[in-house]
Amino acid sequence: MIIDPNATGGIAGIVYSGQTPREPPVLLVLGHEKSGKSSLAITLFDWPVPGARPLVIAADSSGPESCGQLGFPVAHIKVKDQPGETLAEKMDHTLMQLKRMWKPLSADFPFSSIVFDCQSSFSEMLLTEDQQLNPSKDPRRNYGAVLAILKRTFLDLKALGVPVIHLAWERPAHTVTVGSGQAKREEHEPGGPEVVGSFRKIIAGLSTQIMILRMKKIGVNQPGADKDGFARQLMTRTDNGTVAGGRYQLDLPNPCPPHLGYVLSLILKLPMPGQSQQ
Repeated sequence: MIIDPNATGGIAGIVYSGQTPREPPVLLVLGHEKSGKSSLAITLFDWPVPGARPLVIAADSSGPESCGQLGFPVAHIKVKDQPGETLAEKMDHTLMQLKRMWKPLSADFPFSSIVFDCQSSFSEMLLTEDQQLNPSKDPRRNYGAVLAILKRTFLDLKALGVPVIHLAWERPAHTVTVGSGQAKREEHEPGGPEVVGSFRKIIAGLSTQIMILRMKKIGVNQPGADKDGFARQLMTRTDNGTVAGGRYQLDLPNPCPPHLGYVLSLILKLPMPGQSQQ
């Protein structure tokens, strides 16, 4: 019996890997506070075509402001300025607008990607707000309420069908003490995103690629180095105990240039930024 390797058995909806375009990735970029994560949005200007721009969802408005100080005013939505009584309501209004108005294939629609800046600030503000509005002796109640909002936000953005880049602070690898008495022991916790509760594992698991923004010493007068010989790099593999990698790590060099347009072009197999689309 010879089976056609492209056979569907008459079942509608079956496709084979590699024969359809890759879905827009969801990237998670980790970095220390003030490491320059927000300015990565600038590298999405003119990606994937001239004139295209990223749209920044600004849970922390200081990120887009830093881009403006560099001479690159980025389009952004300040969540705190949206209608609603609570931060959760303001984010729901933001998502409702995006779902109603988003037209990624329209010739006159300028936005081709979304940058969420940042998950760490957003999750901490949500938890603080919920603890104030719903004080509870059992903190699991507050964490559960916040987790539902974080998951809904993540999945609604993914459903827009464009690349989404989530920024978050890096939670370095560390040692924790568990148990008590004679059963007390130390366990190693790998580094990852600094977000509240179990959303840490969820965002890491649902993101298709995790990268870490690092400042690496490459030497004075080297291409891309600052006056002290340091250059920004995106680590696409686990680095210094912080977990990175993902579905597309074989498509990406390690380290990788700190250019999100370059990363997305490699993943989606598109021309590099600045190259002809022909």
